[in-house]
Amino acid sequence: MGKDDESQSFHVRFGWPGLPDFQPRLGGFCSLDKDQARQLVDDLIKRIEGGDKGNPPGVPKWMTESFIGMYKWVQDRLKNMMAAVPPPAPAQMAAMQAEIDQLQQKIDQLNAF
Repeated sequence: MGKDDESQSFHVRFGWPGLPDFQPRLGGFCSLDKDQARQLVDDLIKRIEGGDKGNPPGVPKWMTESFIGMYKWVQDRLKNMMAAVPPPAPAQMAAMQAEIDQLQQKIDQLNAF
C-alpha cells in the first residue's frame, strides 16, 4: 500500500488496497564507471518523465491517474453506503454527500493537471 496518509485513511475506512509505490529506482547498481552510471541515470529520468518509446506514461501521469482512480473508488463506496436500506441518518447522508463533492473537486483538479 502507498504511504500516502489519504490512501491509508481510505484503506482503514473502506478497505482500499492502496496506492503503488511511485518511486522509480536504479536497482542493484554498483559501479565506478561514470558512463554506465550516466546511462542508468538517463534511463531513470526517462522512466520518471515517461511518454517516449517503450516507457510507461511517467510518474506524474501515473500518480494523477492513480489518485483519480482512488477518489472514484471511494465515491462509489460512499454512494453505496447512501443507498443502503435502511438509509443512513440525514446528518450522515449530508456528510457523505459533502465528502463525495470534495472528492469530485479533487478529481476535477487532477483532470486539469
